[in-house]
Amino acid sequence: ALPALVEAFHGQGFRVRWRFDPLLPELSSLEHFERLARAMAAVGVESCTFSFPAYRSLKGDLTPAFEAAGIPTWSAEGKRRFVQSMAQIATPLGLELRSCNQPENAALSDAVKPAACVGREELTRGHPQQASLDDLGRDRSQRSSCNCVESEDIGRYDEDLCNSGCVYC
Repeated sequence: ALPALVEAFHGQGFRVRWRFDPLLPELSSLEHFERLARAMAAVGVESCTFSFPAYRSLKGDLTPAFEAAGIPTWSAEGKRRFVQSMAQIATPLGLELRSCNQPENAALSDAVKPAACVGREELTRGHPQQASLDDLGRDRSQRSSCNCVESEDIGRYDEDLCNSGCVYC
């Protein structure tokens, strides 16, 4: 289905956003990442966005819920090693690693750049006339480290719709 998805976006792989997240210790697999990275790069996808679990949310401290779900905590060294391994896989394939809303991840590898799901550069690049979008400001409805420009979310995250019981969201 991936080649058809890229084709639906005018054959421009940069329009496809691949997220490999949240990265979970002992659960996230470099082998799985490599298999997906090779498939993404083969059809022109240019980047992979990742993040680590956020232990704070609007609901407060999520640590007890993570512990109850049996989700282990990353060590600083574990994070560094995992991201550097991802970079060793992604870079030769021409994939850029982007970190979502966690600017501290840039210190884990020189290959990590800030992410924006709705980014000014990609919107300009995808516009038929490459029109400047400098008038779009940062999306203030997002978290403080979010790099997205002003946009409208068309999804819904209310409990009546999802009912998955996902602690993360």
